[in-house]
Amino acid sequence: PVSIRTEPFPGFPTDLQALLSVCCTQAAGTSKIQELIFLGRTGHISQIQKLGGSINISKIDKDLESSKGDATTIKIEGPSLLRGKTVGSTDLRCAASLVVAGLVAKGETMVQDLHFLDRGYANIVEKFRLLGADIRRATILPSGMRVLCDEPLSDRTTLRVGGNAKFFLSVKDRSELATGLAW
Repeated sequence: PVSIRTEPFPGFPTDLQALLSVCCTQAAGTSKIQELIFLGRTGHISQIQKLGGSINISKIDKDLESSKGDATTIKIEGPSLLRGKTVGSTDLRCAASLVVAGLVAKGETMVQDLHFLDRGYANIVEKFRLLGADIRRATILPSGMRVLCDEPLSDRTTLRVGGNAKFFLSVKDRSELATGLAW
């Protein structure tokens, strides 16, 4: 388990907070992350809870140890058995953390709202597949049919029907890969 706080350089970067939260779900014991930079950067927490992670958030009016002002504290109890579900990302960091959570989770995890992920990570599906991940980009048509595709779909793609198509990554658990990602 870890106890850290996000801080400006050279401290722990706030951009890694969501990814570290997922890793802490696999560590034995209680981990605590204090977010001092962006207090609202917590969209991943409800989605990790949905997967079965024992993770909670509380707002502290004052970070008493450093007197730096408001802080959001994330408390993670591990290890948690994560189970695949459909989850939605709220920003780039959330999307990346949910992909990693999907690799750790048992069963299939579908990560929606991929425009965040595509904006920040080039060829992420291919990179994870090279590491041995069972991960595919797909779309769900309004009929419920899944269509696998190798490239991000745009609004101009013929597979997009109306505004009801949902884009997702299908991530299946790979125990040997998940072991390498977990702490």
